[in-house]
Amino acid sequence: MPLIDIYSFLKSFIIFLSDAFIRLIFLLKIISSCLVKYTFIFYNFKDIRVIRFKAIVIAIISGVMLVSCVTFIRNDDLLSLKNYEKGVYSLKEDVGEGKFALKKKEKVKLHFVTGDDFIKAYCYPADVALLKSERTLLVYLFEDDFEKKKFNIEKLNNLLFKKVEPLKK
Repeated sequence: MPLIDIYSFLKSFIIFLSDAFIRLIFLLKIISSCLVKYTFIFYNFKDIRVIRFKAIVIAIISGVMLVSCVTFIRNDDLLSLKNYEKGVYSLKEDVGEGKFALKKKEKVKLHFVTGDDFIKAYCYPADVALLKSERTLLVYLFEDDFEKKKFNIEKLNNLLFKKVEPLKK
């Protein structure tokens, strides 16, 4: 495994862990503030139903926060997308408009942008550096576009490779 792939994987893993850690701290802060805020209810009424209700509310909040730590695209799929970015491709059709237009058979590279619930695939001329390039959108998919709202690289490949084809080295 090349050093760059290991570096990318570690970077993605550290970002994931830091995000999960921040969510956990936020969750603990909410729980502690609820316990401090509603302590007087426990002492004044001594009603077991109030305590049970607060415990249920805290359990629901905890479950929602833990479920929200799950990401749309798994780390191994992110590594696959990074490998796509290393290659050079040829356009099968004209894409873009105006100054962002790219012609059929033009050599391009790919760049992916991902979020919590979407993925965008851009292309740009192969002879231009990524940071200096004017990218054109090829594919834009949301979480709802996938079966059971889980990212499937095969669906992305089907849409992506209708517009580009890899060049052999």
